[in-house]
Amino acid sequence: MAEGILRDSLSPRALSLATVSSAGTGAMAGLPASENSVTASAEQGIDIASHRSRSLSRYLIEESDLVLGMEEHHSAEAQSLAPDLADRIHVLEGYGADDETTPVTGVPDPIGGSLDEYRSSFSRIQKQIADARPRIEREILAGVMES
Repeated sequence: MAEGILRDSLSPRALSLATVSSAGTGAMAGLPASENSVTASAEQGIDIASHRSRSLSRYLIEESDLVLGMEEHHSAEAQSLAPDLADRIHVLEGYGADDETTPVTGVPDPIGGSLDEYRSSFSRIQKQIADARPRIEREILAGVMES
């Protein structure tokens, strides 16, 4: 859901300059998005029906300028795969926070949960992406200007 929400929320300019993708720390590669995640996203006008899962790897981290985990343990797993690249790995919730002392709780994976649990997760992710979007867009545009 987060990949779809971020794609949907970035400006056309930023989206044309960036690649947005997702990978899971415990995901089996090639699986479709769950029915409830597709439904919760579709209810908000975001189509993730063609999404297929893939596992997070060191290679993916190396190819990324920014890695945003949904929960602290996701970011910790990414950092264990690429400790030398820890500066590009963050928890989404903290990435958009104005106050770095605010506790980061993240968004638990609703896998296997009810549609209402997916809707709740969607809403939380959407809020956190809205908070982080200005920073993400600034960094995308700054990267282009530095090139």
